[in-house]
Amino acid sequence: MSDTPQWTDLSDFQRDLLEVILDAADRDDPQSGQDLRRELEAHREETINHGRLYPNLDELTARGLVDCQEIDGRTNGYTPTVAAIELYCEHDERTSRIAAQYDIESERSALVADGGEPTDDTQYILTDAADEPIEGEEYDTPDAAIDARARLMATHMDGDDVTVEEIDE
Repeated sequence: MSDTPQWTDLSDFQRDLLEVILDAADRDDPQSGQDLRRELEAHREETINHGRLYPNLDELTARGLVDCQEIDGRTNGYTPTVAAIELYCEHDERTSRIAAQYDIESERSALVADGGEPTDDTQYILTDAADEPIEGEEYDTPDAAIDARARLMATHMDGDDVTVEEIDE
């Protein structure tokens, strides 16, 4: 494990958790694990159990991305470190550069214009250069599909080979 983690070194869950901690950082007090769990559950739209949350908080702390302070005898509070803020800003800048490079905002506008307003049955998928589905996921909105495409481009795939396709179920 390197001294300075990269955004892609973190699991998807850890990245979401770190974003929740960063979002909460503007509050006066450190956020408890339970506060973070509730916010993460709302963000991820799933139930998060203690056995998943706390080991990941411990890992983020061990990587120097989160500070853990005792609030009272039973409760710890979590705040982002400067390293976490720098890591997130670096990731955000890279994602913004990629979005500009591939003109993702124009793609988003064109998708909505071409397909009109999506219906409840409209789904979007990512396809590769051979028009084969990527990741096996369907997205409910063009924004979700385009954001997934941006994440793939930011991590490991050539964005020119990934397109968003509308499908009706």
